[in-house]
Amino acid sequence: MKRKRALLEYYIGVDLAGDDKKGKGSSSVARISRVKGEFVFDFPNKTGKAWSERAGLERIAELARTSRVTAVDQPFSWSAETLKLIICSETAKGNTNDETFFWRNTDRAMKNLLEALQFPKETSHYYIVSPNQCINIWRALALARIVGFSREQVCRLKTKQPKFIETHPRLAIAVLLSYALSGEKLIDAVRRYKETALVRRLLKSNTKRTNTKASKAESEANAILAKNEIKALRTARNVLIKNIDQLFQVKPLNSAERDFALKTSDNIEALICAVVAFLFERNRAHAYLTKDFARENLVHEGAAVLPNLKGGKAVYIRTKANLKSAADCNLFI
Repeated sequence: MKRKRALLEYYIGVDLAGDDKKGKGSSSVARISRVKGEFVFDFPNKTGKAWSERAGLERIAELARTSRVTAVDQPFSWSAETLKLIICSETAKGNTNDETFFWRNTDRAMKNLLEALQFPKETSHYYIVSPNQCINIWRALALARIVGFSREQVCRLKTKQPKFIETHPRLAIAVLLSYALSGEKLIDAVRRYKETALVRRLLKSNTKRTNTKASKAESEANAILAKNEIKALRTARNVLIKNIDQLFQVKPLNSAERDFALKTSDNIEALICAVVAFLFERNRAHAYLTKDFARENLVHEGAAVLPNLKGGKAVYIRTKANLKSAADCNLFI
């Protein structure tokens, strides 16, 4: 009789990367574990080992098999209507409304969450992407299979131990920051923690300028803007790490791990995934769905798990006008 592997008290967060142009896209992996009675975080991918391609998935799977919970920044399926077209065509409705094929119920619930947090409605596409556009979904499914789970098990939230869940770190970040910030400050922090693309664009434009007085002045202005953006995104990331410590008493293992977390938005998002895994085990994170969700569709499309810091029973979306705070949004257990 094959013995089950003992589950260690640690929680894994995965910012799953696709293969880049060279086929070497590297995932970021964060771990929250109990050390001498305290919970600390570190990054296994800080080592020199490769965390890309099949070997990278195998390394992540090895950690996931003995963790309590693993949370992955990636959907594991498409909308129920899309899946029905593929796997049960006899019951497919062939709806002419393209929205039913682009968006899952959990995606719509997360859009409602953004509105509850006062994010402009027209910016929701910037934070929430249709699974139809998620090119890494195949790697997420491959990872689940290597760990030993089917798509249906992950979607149903029925993987038991070790638990294996989907999350959306940017929305989780919005919820976590909403307990320290609100309004424009919250929106700005959620945007800025990841605004490295603007910094790269500003610095890159400087290298293409000719040696004229006007171009030098513009280069200097871009350099100042880039410096300000770097300062702003590091501030936003620092606020996140401070919140994680204050809310959940989870600290960096050492200063090197803290610096590594601040280094890239991928590392921050992996850490937030680990926080969601940590909270899920404590009944403080749940799948986000709207009140009109059809339970039988869960097997088809799954749901993103996000923090619910109030804990307790699920609270469903009522009407958009009634949304008072992140904790009042569409939760499902």
